Amino acid sequence: MTVIIDEIKSKIAEGNLLTAIQTALDHFKSVDSSIYDKLIIISSKYKELENDKIKGIIPYAEDEIRRNSIKDNLLNLIAELDKDFSELEKYKKEKVGKIELFDDDAIFIGVHGVHGHELVKVKISSILYIKAESGCSLIFLENGKKRVITKTLKSVEEILPKRKFLRINRSFIVSTKKIQKISRGYVVIEGVEIALLGKMRQELLKEIKRI
Repeated sequence: MTVIIDEIKSKIAEGNLLTAIQTALDHFKSVDSSIYDKLIIISSKYKELENDKIKGIIPYAEDEIRRNSIKDNLLNLIAELDKDFSELEKYKKEKVGKIELFDDDAIFIGVHGVHGHELVKVKISSILYIKAESGCSLIFLENGKKRVITKTLKSVEEILPKRKFLRINRSFIVSTKKIQKISRGYVVIEGVEIALLGKMRQELLKEIKRI
């Protein structure tokens, strides 16, 4: 995530405000809904500014004031995210960690909450699959929610119960009990097709037989 944050900062410094906003929207939609909502507001203000500029209804001085306000809001939001992810990295070194086995059917996941970082208990049985995402991992749950953690897929794989989860390609770990369909080249979970490497198909079939 820090790479994305640095990229956004660089675009702002270069004066590419629109590109910076779009990059933030693209990368943080699945991270935190409250952050994404703030980005939508910033994006809307930028569009309003551009529309007013095209119509020629704002003087240059006002244009600069509004543009700088949008830039400051985006920088403040990015600074907040930067601080949050730095704290997340710190959590990774602590005993609890960013994702830790709690009992036979629960893990603690660090999330960005209203009051800062929180550790949320998630039932292992509610996990559909986990996807690698820019050095982090996205956990997809039964209720349609997603959780992002600053751990690699390999680290997550080492924590989750081996009998219940299987890494079927470089980017995905799936819950074997949540699979609805197994094809030659993919599996289906909640309507989502996930690529299945040939060498993992036999391993998956072995696991399915045990269920």
